[in-house]
Amino acid sequence: MEELIVSRISWLQFLLSASALLGLFFLLRFTVQLLGRISLPWLNLGPSRKALFFVQVLYEPLALLLAATLFFLVRPVSNGLLILLIGMATFSHIRNYFSGRMIALQNNLKVGLRIRVGGKLGRVSRIGRLGIRLQSNDGLHYLDYGQVLSPGYTLVSGEDVAGLYRLRVTTNETENKKLNSEHFMDLLSTSPYLDWNCIPEILNPKESQDMVETRVLLREEDHLQDLVRLIREWGYSCEVVPAV
Repeated sequence: MEELIVSRISWLQFLLSASALLGLFFLLRFTVQLLGRISLPWLNLGPSRKALFFVQVLYEPLALLLAATLFFLVRPVSNGLLILLIGMATFSHIRNYFSGRMIALQNNLKVGLRIRVGGKLGRVSRIGRLGIRLQSNDGLHYLDYGQVLSPGYTLVSGEDVAGLYRLRVTTNETENKKLNSEHFMDLLSTSPYLDWNCIPEILNPKESQDMVETRVLLREEDHLQDLVRLIREWGYSCEVVPAV
């Protein structure tokens, strides 16, 4: 009985271990983001990106479990009781978190996809650790992963969702301005009409100098004409591409 009460590690050892786990987490996240931005025509980085993504998804819950175990070993009785109380108080959040990790491992759910969950149809505008935000015709819904997995979700294509539009922006002959995706994204960042929970997506090759096609999510459906007018004020032509 006495062995269960005695501390197995010190607070200093726990803090050093937790710092190492946290540092490795940020290193993994930085590496995943860096590989996502690198584009080398002669090198296929797809398998490396996929492998690192799965490592990151698995590492996070394992690191949390290891940190909780180390915290328990500092003072088994008091810290163990504290972990138990926190676990009971946040059980639904813990369940949603691990359900989210399971969904992330499948890598099917991504921002911008149209899905149907129960009676709700919409486009995923944000994916969090405990749930997702779904933009539908009747507003923005928050669904925790328990709600997503319980009835299940269906990937949908070819159905309109309010607020999401595809725009084709071209150079204006009278303005004689060059147009590329990076410059246009900088301009979009100044627009007050976009919902940045869904990052605008460039759909045409980035090397194009006279045309940009992009998919954007608006805060309100009524902002479409305001955005088109703003783009024309920047000196470009803009048209809404019908959904297919």
